[in-house]
Amino acid sequence: ALVALTTLAAVVSGGSSSLPSASQAASLWRLPATDADVQRDPSDSSELNVGFNGTEFPNYRDAEGWHAVGTRADQIAGKRTLTVYYATGARRAAYTVLAGTRVSIPASANRFVAGGRALAEFRTGDHWVVVFRDHGNSCVLTAAAPHEKQWLVKLAVWHVSGDTAGA
Repeated sequence: ALVALTTLAAVVSGGSSSLPSASQAASLWRLPATDADVQRDPSDSSELNVGFNGTEFPNYRDAEGWHAVGTRADQIAGKRTLTVYYATGARRAAYTVLAGTRVSIPASANRFVAGGRALAEFRTGDHWVVVFRDHGNSCVLTAAAPHEKQWLVKLAVWHVSGDTAGA
């Protein structure tokens, strides 16, 4: 019983030996932002003034009104994360970066290349998840299903495709 409790505690606390999952990172999309001050980078209007472990976040704005609305820092399986939240009206998305680690992705995920970037996408519960690597980090983008899947892919390839989406 003690071994079972120790194992459960390691999983719940995100013991450092476990590989974080994309689904764990995706769960952050429902949490509130803790900092609403998100501005564009004064030296590059296509980026936000928020970066994390070498990964820059897009100053993504489009005709639908998507824009950055806040950030949040967390830890998953002992790995630091930073999430930037984007919204338009009542619709919301999260762009979470896990510092210097890979994440586990379900075997059933659809793997493809868009804008020259290798992506994996899957649906879990009521949301879509798109995963890719950038500067040694795992990036996990999450938004409501059945909508937003194509928008997440556009967000994932914004920098490699040169798309600034009106930034």
